[in-house]
Amino acid sequence: MSTPRDPRLPAPDIRAAGGLTPRPPTGPWHGTGPTEPAVVLYTVGVSARLAVRALAGLRDFAAGQGWRPAHEVYDVGPAHNPAPQRIGWRAVERLLIDRRAVGLVMPTESEVAVTQVERGLLRSWLGSLPAFVAYPESGYPAAPLPGPFPAADPPALPEPLFLRRWSRSYALNPASLCRVRGDVRRQLTLMGWTGDVPRAIQVVSRLTHNAVTHAQPADGGPARMTVRLSVPPGGGLVIDVQDPRPDLPLGKAALAGTGNGGLMDVRLLGAELSSPARAGARSKTVRARIRPV
Repeated sequence: MSTPRDPRLPAPDIRAAGGLTPRPPTGPWHGTGPTEPAVVLYTVGVSARLAVRALAGLRDFAAGQGWRPAHEVYDVGPAHNPAPQRIGWRAVERLLIDRRAVGLVMPTESEVAVTQVERGLLRSWLGSLPAFVAYPESGYPAAPLPGPFPAADPPALPEPLFLRRWSRSYALNPASLCRVRGDVRRQLTLMGWTGDVPRAIQVVSRLTHNAVTHAQPADGGPARMTVRLSVPPGGGLVIDVQDPRPDLPLGKAALAGTGNGGLMDVRLLGAELSSPARAGARSKTVRARIRPV
């Protein structure tokens, strides 16, 4: 939690990974928005020294735009580390959701979003907030500044999306099944999911076993499957298993759980099944949704 700093004291040294440091105003606000706007600066670096250096550049950029860097946050580690597992990024999400900052400044979008799916999620989430974003190193201009906020009854804001999403690829063979179960148990704990974890693991186990059994390539060559977990803002859990076989054995009957096999077990566990058909697809995704209790 950040606390106000006595302006008579020197600025604190930033050394802790995921550290959160309030800073005094460095310039006036330009454009429409709250009376005293604040932005959060964020970066990730392989060392604290490099991260602090990047924050200094972001600070100068924000001051040049007339924004007040109220918070500076960083994580130490490679940029490909999943954002949901970063202490610093989780603090950034909370600052924006709680409106302790109305803007986000980070070097590039790839600081937290590498894949196309991650970029889409980040943009969608930021677009749902009364906030703007700027990426100085990518030449991405700041989005339009937010208009005046109401003094009372602010609209409800969504849960942080990146805190609630995870995916991993596995070899499409029986040896992966045990690893999948262990990873899912650990990730649901990290996500803070409060649902029935043993039931969710059973659903994942049935879906991945089904993929290993029925989605092997015709030529017998190596293949992979991808497991994704996401917790929607309303709760519950969405489980996606993608495999290289484009068709679904038994089609709609399998999704309805009317036959024998793993998908029937998934339905008996209380999950809703779907698998969107795509013309010309070279893979398929089977989705199981567990509704919130």
